[in-house]
Amino acid sequence: MDTSKFQKLLDKEHALLFEEKDFEFIFQQTFAALGSKAEYREFVKFSTKCQFERHSRSSPNTDSNPRAPPYIPSCDEYFKVIQETNYRDEDHLNRLIMMLDAPAMPYIGLGKIFRTHYRLSPNPRVLAPSIDLPHRNDPRQLLPETLLGVNTNIWHPVGHPDLKRRRERGSDETVISVSSGETDVDDRNGFVFHQLGLLEYYEGPLTTEEFVKAPLQQIVDGPWQSTGFAVVVKISGAKGDPGEIWIIFNFKPEDEDGDRHAWENETEWGQLPEHNTNCGMVKIADSLEELGHGKNINRDILSKIASNVDLVRVVKSSLHRFIIRREVGKKK
Repeated sequence: MDTSKFQKLLDKEHALLFEEKDFEFIFQQTFAALGSKAEYREFVKFSTKCQFERHSRSSPNTDSNPRAPPYIPSCDEYFKVIQETNYRDEDHLNRLIMMLDAPAMPYIGLGKIFRTHYRLSPNPRVLAPSIDLPHRNDPRQLLPETLLGVNTNIWHPVGHPDLKRRRERGSDETVISVSSGETDVDDRNGFVFHQLGLLEYYEGPLTTEEFVKAPLQQIVDGPWQSTGFAVVVKISGAKGDPGEIWIIFNFKPEDEDGDRHAWENETEWGQLPEHNTNCGMVKIADSLEELGHGKNINRDILSKIASNVDLVRVVKSSLHRFIIRREVGKKK
């Protein structure tokens, strides 16, 4: 990996930022300077690591050690990239992941349910597979965990006493998806999604009416609390287009060391403020366009709650035509 070349590209990106070039222009300039898709993927990893280190709070910002201000894409840019991404295209995915991994973020309001306002805190790696089986004797390309699949016809609560045994031997309720992928794309028993981030709710002193009209900085200051849900966009496995917006409860959150642990029995299901129904996943919009600061999230959609949550890895079908769940629920 040519880190000196990558560092020069980062320096050029910062120069473009000071010229107030937009995110799309910077992406195109950087991509054009690299020789291959593989090299671009390595650059994204290098860039993300450097940006987090550069803007770490532990690094003093002094005259002798100045820090360039991080580029913060606007909320509109986030929405635009999410909606325009072809999720079957690796270059498109890399661009989206780079944005979601950025060390600084704008306020991304999603709307309100009853009197509670919600926002997206970008993070493409909130969720993990329920049972992460080894990828052996499978020629299909395994895709990154920013893309996952959900089987909605499997009862899979985290606190179930059989979970440990299932994790050891693999679920007896799932089967490997067919190699062609033809019958497992966008069926009624599950779908593929891309992670967008954490769902947070406002818990500050502003009333619902005051919140909508408040200055941006007062809204950003919060306080904001995590709901324990991840925001995801449902993907058409056949076309790679984004669709419905869902929230999925994180049954295996990370601890301070980055290790994942299942909740204890007292926290087996998620609950939204002012909505006391236990659930694992909920559709909150038919498309991202329906969400935004101050908008009302459709309560009729919220009444359609799915409790089954079985998350699995995602692969490209043998002919690279589709993105599909690696394991699917047995048809009953």
